[in-house]
Amino acid sequence: MQLPAGPILFDSPPVPFPAVRAPTRFLVRWLMKDGQALGSTEVEVYPTNLLSELASLAGGLPIGILDPQRQLEPRLEALRIPSVDLARSDLQGFEGRLAILGPFSREHPAPPDLARNLRIRSTQPLAAVWLCPPADATSPAPPFLPSFHAVQFGRATVIVAQGDLVRDLAINPRAQQNLILLARHAVHPQTFGLPESPTHQDP
Repeated sequence: MQLPAGPILFDSPPVPFPAVRAPTRFLVRWLMKDGQALGSTEVEVYPTNLLSELASLAGGLPIGILDPQRQLEPRLEALRIPSVDLARSDLQGFEGRLAILGPFSREHPAPPDLARNLRIRSTQPLAAVWLCPPADATSPAPPFLPSFHAVQFGRATVIVAQGDLVRDLAINPRAQQNLILLARHAVHPQTFGLPESPTHQDP
């Protein structure tokens, strides 16, 4: 293929990778037909079943989901993880132990009665992850917020997380890993302490 001076050609050739059981790095080398090296690209490949751990965190019970953008539900269906659509079923009557609420967005906000229903449901054990809308990049002075924090009331633990942690959840493996970590914190709440100082030894 010949191009005149000036134009730039962009292409995304498909590169098959073997199935992996854990995040694995590969180095892709690009060669000309005559074997001349064009360069290399480092690629990180993830398993396709990252979200399977949600099933064990839910204790074998269906996961409650409030998924207005349908980013999570198709992935759970593909992995055959049972779930309950909390948009159709009352949260107060949900009998599971893990709920994923969101991701929400400006166009698909959280229901106005969600916090009240969580407090009512907290008479029974519940671990929930509430995924807020991503930060608005157009805002001149966005508020400074922690990436996630835990709220405990009754017998419920709710991890409130910023949406940037799970951006493009349906296709982004790192976002899926973050969701797993958030769910772990909800199921097994932790108390964080001060950073450990390095130990200095005299020579």
